[in-house]
Amino acid sequence: MRKAFWALAVGAGLVMVPASRASAQVNVGIRIGAPPPVEVVETPPPRPGPGPEWVWIKGHHRWDGERYVWMPGHWDRLPRGMHEWVPGHWDHDGRGNFWVEGHWR
Repeated sequence: MRKAFWALAVGAGLVMVPASRASAQVNVGIRIGAPPPVEVVETPPPRPGPGPEWVWIKGHHRWDGERYVWMPGHWDRLPRGMHEWVPGHWDHDGRGNFWVEGHWR
């Protein structure tokens, strides 16, 4: 029974495998009919933040399964070998709105 459960979970893509923080990029396959609300304008805390190797990651709306919820911005440490943060964003295709995850490059 346990083997059948795991085989089904892996086949359905329900098991999440952690990815490297520096290279993780996820495009969630969920499509949402309603567009996200207008982005909240945030003012990051004054520089230098926690330190010079830290970057402000602006906030964004996420879908919680029922509605959009604002996730506030935060400071994050620039990973070794990376140069900048590429912000995540909502995109749209013929099937609805979907989130394109931000990533380091």
